[in-house]
Amino acid sequence: MYRLFATLLLAALLAPAGWAQVAPTCQATGTDEGRPSCTLTDASLEPGTDYQLDAGTTYILSGIVIVEDGAVLRAPAGTRFKAEAGTGTDATALVVARGGQLIASGTSVEPVIFTSIQDNLDTADFLTYQDRGLWGGIILLGYARNNNTSGISDIEGVNEILSGDPRIVYGCTGDDCNDGDSSGSLRYVSIRHTGINIGQTDGNEIQGLTLGSVGSGTELAFVESYASADDGFEFFGGTVDAKWLVAAFCSDDSFDFDRGFRGRGQYWFAIQAPDQAGALAEQDGASGSTPGNTPFATPTFYNFTLIGAGVGNQPETDRGSALYFRENFGGSYYNSVITQFETADGGFAVRIRDDLEPDSFDRFQAGDLTLGNNVWWDFGNDAAPTTDLTSLVRSDSDSARDAIVAGLGANGNTLVDPAIAGVDRAAVPSNGLDPRPLNNDSPLVTGARATPPNDGFFDNVAYLGAFGSTNWLEGWTALSDANYLGDISVVQVANEDALPEDVSVFEVYPNPFAQQATVRFGVESAQDVDVAVFDMLGRRVAQLAAGTMAAGSQEVTFEGHSLPSGVYFVRVRTEAGSAIQKVSLVK
Repeated sequence: MYRLFATLLLAALLAPAGWAQVAPTCQATGTDEGRPSCTLTDASLEPGTDYQLDAGTTYILSGIVIVEDGAVLRAPAGTRFKAEAGTGTDATALVVARGGQLIASGTSVEPVIFTSIQDNLDTADFLTYQDRGLWGGIILLGYARNNNTSGISDIEGVNEILSGDPRIVYGCTGDDCNDGDSSGSLRYVSIRHTGINIGQTDGNEIQGLTLGSVGSGTELAFVESYASADDGFEFFGGTVDAKWLVAAFCSDDSFDFDRGFRGRGQYWFAIQAPDQAGALAEQDGASGSTPGNTPFATPTFYNFTLIGAGVGNQPETDRGSALYFRENFGGSYYNSVITQFETADGGFAVRIRDDLEPDSFDRFQAGDLTLGNNVWWDFGNDAAPTTDLTSLVRSDSDSARDAIVAGLGANGNTLVDPAIAGVDRAAVPSNGLDPRPLNNDSPLVTGARATPPNDGFFDNVAYLGAFGSTNWLEGWTALSDANYLGDISVVQVANEDALPEDVSVFEVYPNPFAQQATVRFGVESAQDVDVAVFDMLGRRVAQLAAGTMAAGSQEVTFEGHSLPSGVYFVRVRTEAGSAIQKVSLVK
C-alpha cells in the first residue's frame, strides 16, 4: 500500500499544473503470482482522466476496456496486464479510442506485459506459442487519414459487441483529420497469446496490436506480438512510425497493411512457426472494390529481418508468398533479408497482384513500389537456389513476372545465403535463435546497401536486416523469457556505433592480460546493467555483473584464472542497447 501511495504521490507532483493523475476504479481480486491484483472493466476508466497504474499490481482486463477521449492510461516499467478468456461477445480487449492515449513505458529489463490470465510469468511457463488466441489484443484508434470511402471505419468484431458506439471508430472527416495525431507511446511492450474470436461472427480475430488511423505523433519502439491467433500487427491507414517491432509465431500474417498506410519502419523482425503461418507481410492498398481511393499506401521500410516457417515445413495457411502485394499498394522495402519461407500454399518470395485497376503491379511499373538491396534466400518454391529470382516470383501473368524479376535485379536484390547466426522455431526451444549476422563475412555485413533518407527517423547503419552487433530482443521479449535466444554471433559491424547512448565510456585494461582485467564503463542514469563475457563461439563463459547500478563510473573485474588463453568478448548491456569489446587472455 505504501508503494502504491508513493507512486501516485510522485506522479501527481510531476504532472502538469491542474492535471492530477489518479488510480483507476479497480476491483481488488486477491493476488496473482504474489502481486496484488485488481480487475479493470470498461466502467473503470472515465473520459478526460489521467490514470497512473502501479508497477507492482497485476491488472486483470475483463471485457472490452476502453481508454476514452481525453483519457490517458499510464503503465510504468514492470506493469502487468492479464486478460480474461471470454470469447465472442464476452471477449476481452484493450481499446484506446480516438483522443485517448496509452503510455506504456517499459525498459529492456522491465517490459510492460499484456498476456492471458493463464500465463505464468514468474515460474516455468506451461504456455507455448501454440497457445494462441487466449484473449483479444490491443487496439489503438486515431484521427489520421485512411482511404475508406467515408473516411471513418471500425474494427471488425468489436463493432458487433459495441454496435454504434462512437468510441470504437477510427479515421476522420474534414477538419477532424490529423496525420500527426498521438495515441500515446508504447516502449518495451510485449503482447502475448492474443487473437481470440471477437463478436458474433466467426473469423473476427484481432491482432496482437491493431492500429486504426494512428498518427505519427504516436511512439512505437520495442513492441512484440507473440503467439497471435491472427496477425502480429495490422495497420489500417494512418501515418505512425515504428522501430524495433517483433512478430513471433503468429498464425496469420506477421505484418499486415490496409487502407492507405503511410508510415515508416526500421528494425522489424518476424519469425514463423511450422504449424500455422501466413505471409511475412501482406500489403493491401485499399478495399478491393475501391482500389483507386486516396490516400494511396506509401510506407517506407528499411532493415527488416523476416524468417519464415522453414523450407520443408508447410504450416496451415492461405498464403504462399513471403511478401504479398495487392489492391494498389505502393511503398518500398530496402536493406532487408527475407528467408526460409514455405507454407501449405507455396514457397514464393514475392507476389505482386495485377488483377484490379489500378493494382500493385501498376504501382511497381510506375516506380511507386520498390524492393531495393534486399537479400532473398531459401524458399520452398526453389528446389535449387541460384542467382535467378524467376522461380520465386508469383504473378498473374508471365509478362508481369518477367517485369518484376527484371525490376528486382535492377534494384540490387540478391539471392544469397545471408549467414544468419541461428534459427530456433521449435515449440520447446533450445537457445538457438540468434538473428544477427553469423560473422563479418555475412552478406548482411558485406552487401551493398541503399542509403535511407536523412529525415531524423531512419538510421544509416552498416548492415542489412534488423540486427548488427546487438541482439535487441534480449531481456524484454517473450522470445527471451521462453529461452529461444542464444549468443551465437559476436560479429562487430564496421562503423556501427560502439556505445549505447547512455554509456559514456567503455574500456578493458590491461589488454592483453594474463590473469585479471578491469572493465570500466560509465552510465548516465541509474538502471539495470548486465556485464558478461563470451568466447569465440558465442558461449557465455562469465557473468561479471547483473543488476541495478547507480549513475556514474563503474568498474568490475574479469578474472581469467579458470579460462584458457584466447580471444574473448566483454559485453555491457543497458536499457538502451549493448556494446562489445574484444580482449585477449594470454597466460
